[in-house]
Amino acid sequence: MLGCRSGVDPNPTYRIPAGVGIESVSTFSDTCRCQFSDSSPAHSHAQKGFRVAHGQRIGYIRVSTDDQNTERQLDGVPVDKTFTDKASGKDRERPQLTALLDYVRDGDTVVVHSMDRLARSLDDLRQLVRGLTEQQIKVEFVKEGLTFIGDDTPMANLLLTMMGAVAEFERALLGTLHPST
Repeated sequence: MLGCRSGVDPNPTYRIPAGVGIESVSTFSDTCRCQFSDSSPAHSHAQKGFRVAHGQRIGYIRVSTDDQNTERQLDGVPVDKTFTDKASGKDRERPQLTALLDYVRDGDTVVVHSMDRLARSLDDLRQLVRGLTEQQIKVEFVKEGLTFIGDDTPMANLLLTMMGAVAEFERALLGTLHPST
């Protein structure tokens, strides 16, 4: 039997019967993330009321200040889990972004309202998107209507670069109009 930890209780170990097609077992803070083949029988966690994840939609929300509203960014967009930062996009060291990057797995989709919510510079945006898609994680930008899957086609690279450059330009323009942002 393989053991799997679920963060619901700090010390539980649930036993998964051998032969159920488990491909990988991981430890996470609030949900079991066992990956298993489609032909496997019901997973023991599902029988215990735990949600077993395979290909989750993970939302990322970022606002710059505490008084900004986070609700509108992914309002009506179905996600399984959301990570929210209240920090400047200029700083790549954002606690919830780091947590999201640690949480996502192969087959997941990271859903973000717009490119400028994920990164403020084109270099950071390209690095984040490439890093995720290289792990077989899709990146979906709702406002732009774009999803990157890591196919690295010339068109995907062009769209990411052009749209990211526009977002970076808007940020720079805003900085000249409102120097405190």
